[in-house]
Amino acid sequence: FLLYVIGIIWLLALPLDDYNDGCYISENALMPAMAHTHYNQFRDVNGITEDLMKMSSRNVPAKWLLKHFKKLGFDAYTQNFTFRQPFNYVKDKTITGTNVYGILRAPRKAGTEAIVLNVPYRSIHNITQKSTHAGLALMISLASYFQTKTYWSKDIIFLVTEKEYYGLQAWLESYYGIPVSGIEREELGGRGGSIQSAITLEIPSEYVESFNLKLEGINGQLPNLDVFNMAVRICQRQGITPTLPRPASSDNYESPNAYMASLMTVLTMMSKHAIGIPTGNHGLFLKFHIEAITLQGVLSDRSYSSKMPNMGRAVEGIFRSLNNLLERFHASYFFYVLPSEHRYISIGLNST
Repeated sequence: FLLYVIGIIWLLALPLDDYNDGCYISENALMPAMAHTHYNQFRDVNGITEDLMKMSSRNVPAKWLLKHFKKLGFDAYTQNFTFRQPFNYVKDKTITGTNVYGILRAPRKAGTEAIVLNVPYRSIHNITQKSTHAGLALMISLASYFQTKTYWSKDIIFLVTEKEYYGLQAWLESYYGIPVSGIEREELGGRGGSIQSAITLEIPSEYVESFNLKLEGINGQLPNLDVFNMAVRICQRQGITPTLPRPASSDNYESPNAYMASLMTVLTMMSKHAIGIPTGNHGLFLKFHIEAITLQGVLSDRSYSSKMPNMGRAVEGIFRSLNNLLERFHASYFFYVLPSEHRYISIGLNST
């Protein structure tokens, strides 16, 4: 009994400043927020969003997306897939969908490595989750902007997936040639380099006040801590507040309210580790050793000024940093707990 009490006291002490460390970048090649961002095509996003709203398509507008990608000179492809539920009690046992992707080939290298920008397609008719039309419009605008730059040393894959995890699972299995029963899928028409990292966008509107950073993958798997630290620094540089599911309002742990916020953040993250269900599409990328996070736009209830320029420059900054990588992420932690956006608890402490 005494050991249980000691364990609970130790858990409650973890959010205190004396028992965790400040976040830092271990991989110097990332150089987050060092490159100047120049994304200025955010005015196109409103027009693209309006086009998507007018189409009001329940399914991914594959032909429309292919037209945009091919107009930019990308190698563009579609992939149809079918997933059959194995249980008889499921009413609709068959799930069908289409993935669409375009590849911007690296102009400075042979294209042996790649980065993915993924948007899960959710229409305005989706009653369980917010539409991702704004995120899809931002992706197309960024694709047009990225295409004009010559400093890319990695292929950039712009991927729109349908039916949440089913579409991305089908695409990843085909990309890596992994046969899995239950998913019938077409072979991919083209591939890029070996995927090093991926960013998933879930942006419901241009009127957001922060990015909720989703990290948890299947069975509690996490991306390398450098990916999170990089995203936090770049978002702050571009005027987008990075948050966690239970964000701490301050790093001053002498305040009782700040301590409770940190404790709730720790407990929430630990609970998601224990449940083992991914919190976004990034979770499936992690299964394939692709370091990934999801940037979820949190709507503002106070301001109606567009944050699309800030979001676009934040994503540009993240891709500029990922473009600098000379090798796979390895220098920082792969298992950790976060009491706030700027502090972490290493595996050496939380496993004691």
